[in-house]
Amino acid sequence: MHSFVRTFLIPVHILLTLLIFISCPIYDGNVPGQNENSRVIYVDVGATGNQDGSSWISAMHDLQAGIDAAAENATDSEPWMVWVKEGTYTPQGSPHIPGSIDVRDNHFTLRSHVQVYGGFAGNESTLVSRNGGETVLSGELPMNPINKVFHILYHPAGAAITGASIHDVTFTKGNASGTDASKNQGKGGAVFLGIESSPYPNPETLYSILFDNCKFSYNVASSMGGAIYIDSVEGVLFSACLFDHNQARAGGNAVTIINSSPDTGFSNAWVRFEGCGFLGNSNVLGTTSAENSGGGGAVQIHESKAKFNFCTIMNNTSAGNGGALAIHHNESEQNQSDTTDVIITNCLIARNNTTSNGGALYIEHGGRTVVFGSTIADNEASVSSDAIYLENGYFITLFNTLIAGPAGGEQLIEVTGTETTINELIQGLTVNETEVRMNIIQGFGSASDASLIDCASTSYFVESEIVNRIDEWDYHLKQGSCAVDAGNDEASLGYYYEVDLATNPRVIGTHVDIGTFEYQGQ
Repeated sequence: MHSFVRTFLIPVHILLTLLIFISCPIYDGNVPGQNENSRVIYVDVGATGNQDGSSWISAMHDLQAGIDAAAENATDSEPWMVWVKEGTYTPQGSPHIPGSIDVRDNHFTLRSHVQVYGGFAGNESTLVSRNGGETVLSGELPMNPINKVFHILYHPAGAAITGASIHDVTFTKGNASGTDASKNQGKGGAVFLGIESSPYPNPETLYSILFDNCKFSYNVASSMGGAIYIDSVEGVLFSACLFDHNQARAGGNAVTIINSSPDTGFSNAWVRFEGCGFLGNSNVLGTTSAENSGGGGAVQIHESKAKFNFCTIMNNTSAGNGGALAIHHNESEQNQSDTTDVIITNCLIARNNTTSNGGALYIEHGGRTVVFGSTIADNEASVSSDAIYLENGYFITLFNTLIAGPAGGEQLIEVTGTETTINELIQGLTVNETEVRMNIIQGFGSASDASLIDCASTSYFVESEIVNRIDEWDYHLKQGSCAVDAGNDEASLGYYYEVDLATNPRVIGTHVDIGTFEYQGQ
């Protein structure tokens, strides 16, 4: 399979390049209904034929024209594909803003049951034979590169689609810096989704929109969602995507998700990130904490249901709360522990920082945030709580998770408005009528504390001391670490997979390890 992201399967400390993350072993990139008999429209900005899209020689120049042509006959049982040659493509029209004379309103839009694939050299006859370079969807206007489109991909509310997907493309230089709220000009520099999606007919439906193996880089928003803004959408799936160096002023420097809490009980209706990387996203230069009320150096979540699985969230910064994630649960669910809204599984959340509260996670109001088998390390907050900050009716569940502080750091977890112990803070998982809470939190823990492993050491990782990890960003466990073989195997059922974040086998010793990496015995 062609891939410019999934090929980055190398040791975690090479994350220093801000271009690497571990691919997802859950979603394999095969789209339901995809086969070699699917109809194809070809797109190549440099093709010399008659531009009817019937072959590479006669490929269409305009990507949107190719998507629209494929949509004419696409159905759920027979989706059409658009094959896009390597190169740079800029939106030429504004299908959801008809009559606009402002070229910054130009955008692409997806269509139901149309699958867009980039990365072709322009001579392939099958998907698996792709051998081209990067396909770039750019917001930079060719005739006036100083100006950039407000959204590269735009779906306002009411533009319902389902079964749409886009694969192996880069979204870059979108600039949502306008002030016209009716056009959502300040949100989602690369992608704005305000779609009233089709309801899910059954639990087997995988997504309404899929972004697979895509890269979102150097997009900007003057409000929220530097790269992505999602409002009232069900079933958006990001698989093996990279979000790097995006910026926003009001939070969600890479992604903002708002009001996307599906009524259906199907988990695939949640907004999901599988095997994604969030690296080096930050606020627009000069942003103050007052302007960035939403927070979220990487992702900002408001009253929505979201899942993060096998993700790396690293080196993001926020001028508001939450160096990595800012999670604002529904205030009406305050103190309702039976409502789970955000699930984080097998993730590395490291070296994020905020000038406010919660170096890694800021969590506000009820329901519940659940963290399984993850490593949260070396995050920093200028005001309070280097790891997790909880405010106003929180509920958090931690299992088999390792939380460590930066060199010289102090408080890792803070809860506002109440006096509570760490053991009382961490909610339990009931397995076979037994409560299981197996975690390591640096500076806490005793043999009598049911939530924590008794571990006085602060040396968990490959380097011998935390202070020595400044240059080597490696969070694999070292030999003799108290996290090795310390996890609860029953708690891992249904939440772990056969491999860890580095794609190494899980459960090498007598029990699963605590954290996102499994010690491999050498």
